Amino acid sequence: MRLELCRSHLEILPEGEADLAYIEDTLGLRKAGNQIPLIRLDYSGRRLPIIRLAAGGVRTARSGQRRRNVPGA
Repeated sequence: MRLELCRSHLEILPEGEADLAYIEDTLGLRKAGNQIPLIRLDYSGRRLPIIRLAAGGVRTARSGQRRRNVPGA
């Protein structure tokens, strides 16, 4: 599977049936028009943000090690 970062979008390009099955089953992208969010997560103590492609529920912390900076929270 290849990822291509374009000016206005990120493309996931399957390179075989296993990649296509992963995209359809794990990410839930089974038909044209299905969407999943691309979310920017800013963690204190990191130089650069993490950009996460989220399928299903979005989890912003891992076992208390990372915390999301949310203005006004």
